[in-house]
Amino acid sequence: LAAMVAEAPKVAWLSVEYRLAPEHPFPAAPLDGATALEYICDASRAASIKIDSSAIHVAGASAGAGVAAAVATDAARRGVAVRSLFLDEPCLDPRANSASFAVNSATTIAPVAWLRWSWSVYYPFEHADAVSDRFFVLPRLAEPDVLGSPAHPTTLVITASADPLRAEGAAYAEALRAAGKLEAHIEAKGSHVIALTLDKEARRRALTAWAALLHRGAGREGSGPRE
Repeated sequence: LAAMVAEAPKVAWLSVEYRLAPEHPFPAAPLDGATALEYICDASRAASIKIDSSAIHVAGASAGAGVAAAVATDAARRGVAVRSLFLDEPCLDPRANSASFAVNSATTIAPVAWLRWSWSVYYPFEHADAVSDRFFVLPRLAEPDVLGSPAHPTTLVITASADPLRAEGAAYAEALRAAGKLEAHIEAKGSHVIALTLDKEARRRALTAWAALLHRGAGREGSGPRE
């Protein structure tokens, strides 16, 4: 994802090294993300490093995309302005039982068993009600009252055709579309994480859409239509 930013319009790039499970289960990761966002959104601090605190964008890939979605949604609910959200093949649903988990069960990149284990040590679904009062995952993340916040950022969602996470990303994109918050949903051909590297046309479309979001957030006219 950081490499893709080099092809986008000129931006200041902050990469957040959030804490990882199993040593640090939920909500450590989104708390770290929210702390970083609050830090950079402080107007005086942003001005000291020549960053526009009114034009902040959030992005993530894979598990990081799930963290980014949780952090941006929390920010919107608290009135912290995020201009856009870029989610590349997001890991969003601790139930780990969507149709694409069955269809793409043979993949050796992000295998189904490993994805389910990862959720089990990060966010056990049976305890979801006790830990989801601030940072949300699916299905709560996609409910209309959550996405309906006027401050919720316009979102670009990337899914991969051979990814077990494909269906949950697509479902989230459709919920965003229904709420009027979807910039585009782009499906790349390939497996988890590597699809945008292999599918050059999907990569071109993703970069065009992302550039439009970044330009729009900086007060310049976007370069592509919303889908």
